[in-house]
Amino acid sequence: MDTTTFIPDRTYPNEPYSWKKLVGIITVQKDLSLLARSREQEIVYQAYKLELERKWATVYDMILCTKFQFDQRHSCNDSTGVVSLYAHPQLSVAQQIRVEKRLCLNDFPYFMMEGLEHWILWKLGEPVTEADVLDAKENLSNMTDTNGELTDTLHWINPPHLKSLPDIDHVHILCKRGPKSPSSR
Repeated sequence: MDTTTFIPDRTYPNEPYSWKKLVGIITVQKDLSLLARSREQEIVYQAYKLELERKWATVYDMILCTKFQFDQRHSCNDSTGVVSLYAHPQLSVAQQIRVEKRLCLNDFPYFMMEGLEHWILWKLGEPVTEADVLDAKENLSNMTDTNGELTDTLHWINPPHLKSLPDIDHVHILCKRGPKSPSSR
């Protein structure tokens, strides 16, 4: 297996995205392909993907086990002797028997200024609804203990050509936080 870290040939942002810049990209230009990690973040992400491919049967197995707390099982390829982890139940079965949501910080967010957060709302078993997004934003709004007060949000679902995981529905939610107001302290 090739262990060389692949760095996509693309333009990387020179400075973290401000909230204003993110609003422009997402709501005005409506061009999600403009969102990117820094070159340094991309190197870490690509190395992680290599490790994921080595350890897990599929990226879906990793998501099911780490985000939805499915059981982890081991399988051994008889011809290569490679052992990999997989989720139990498998995605195709789980999609038919479970409807679950998970709201998680993105493990590999875009290159954003301090105080901005990138969350993912994962939903297994059916598509994410607008009500699910509103519920997630309410939950994010209630997280003020250490994160600061939620002052604004943006959300989107990647178009088909940008979906890295099309078989588990998910929504990206960006949060802008500010200092806690005196009444919430």
